[in-house]
Amino acid sequence: YDELVGKETRLDYDKNLHLWDGIKFFALFFVILGNIFLLSGTTKNAPSAMYFAKHTWWALIVSASAYALDIFLFVSGFIAAYQLLEQLKEISFGFVNLLKVYFHRWIRLWPTYVIVILLYWKVAPFLSSGPAWFQFVNASKTCDANWWKNFLLIDNLFGTPVNQHCMPWGLSATLEMQMFLFTPFVIWAYIKDREYGKTMIWILVVLSVIAGYAATINSNFPWTIMFIDPKTNMDDIFNQLVTNPMTHWCCYFIGIYAGILYRNYKNGERNFYYWIRENWKAGYIITTVCLISLFLFLIILPRTEQQYTVIWPQSVVYGWVAAGRMLVCVCLWLVLVPAMAGYMKGIKNFLSWGIFKMVSNVIYPMMLVNFIVIL
Repeated sequence: YDELVGKETRLDYDKNLHLWDGIKFFALFFVILGNIFLLSGTTKNAPSAMYFAKHTWWALIVSASAYALDIFLFVSGFIAAYQLLEQLKEISFGFVNLLKVYFHRWIRLWPTYVIVILLYWKVAPFLSSGPAWFQFVNASKTCDANWWKNFLLIDNLFGTPVNQHCMPWGLSATLEMQMFLFTPFVIWAYIKDREYGKTMIWILVVLSVIAGYAATINSNFPWTIMFIDPKTNMDDIFNQLVTNPMTHWCCYFIGIYAGILYRNYKNGERNFYYWIRENWKAGYIITTVCLISLFLFLIILPRTEQQYTVIWPQSVVYGWVAAGRMLVCVCLWLVLVPAMAGYMKGIKNFLSWGIFKMVSNVIYPMMLVNFIVIL
């Protein structure tokens, strides 16, 4: 591990990276909140839950859970690029070195993922009983025929109906591994020719937005937030948009670009982070504008649809569903840039709080397990 990674490139090398602990903590919070609300629609509380969703400002907190997965992928891309940029400078491009990089990522994701599947599939059904327990047992039986797709991390490529997926909430592990397959090639390309590497990144981002737009048109996405009873096939939306890795590329590769810039900044390069550090007034303006934008994206715009006060043109719905996650991730990054550049210590200290660091160490297994506990 030390030979491949290098002691100087570990996460504790730069304390600013602990900012992402707080971001991951809140992303996990929204995942859990969204899962609770999602399952409340299948219980006797469904009518009151739907009323709450359509008439209450606080319900819009739940709408932010739609972006939690993309925020996780953005952070993952950032950290991967920050580490790999230094690592891959020391080793040449080749099949053996590529396998080493892939194995390092795979061994971090796969064992935990498989253990959780086995616990859910083979152990959890025996942990309780009761007149409604058959629902949990039947849900776990979906792994009988589909477990191998999850084990190979390709379960999102088959167009399986939502209720036939084996542990569909474990999608984050599948998507992260699939996106990571591109990462070494992008980083090596950037090391060889910076302009070529940047062009690759932005082409992938643009292709992701186009793919998301095509998926929304194909599934006839009728709304921008999931508070209105769907009139379309949820299986189509799930398979064409939610599980489609191309629709999530934008956040992951924007994270890669942000991580590359930050690593270069830490190595003494005068880039965007340096400019923000030297122009602190501009940094405060950028942070303020992006915070307002996040409030607009997550609260104000969904509020109009929540109350039916504005009928969104269908073309705008398609555009927002395709590009909204990218805008949210970009705004989140720009909010944090001044803190990572050396000031805005209030934001830095809060997001680096000890409780966030502690939870960050178990974020991944909590992402996999929380839905089972709620279910």
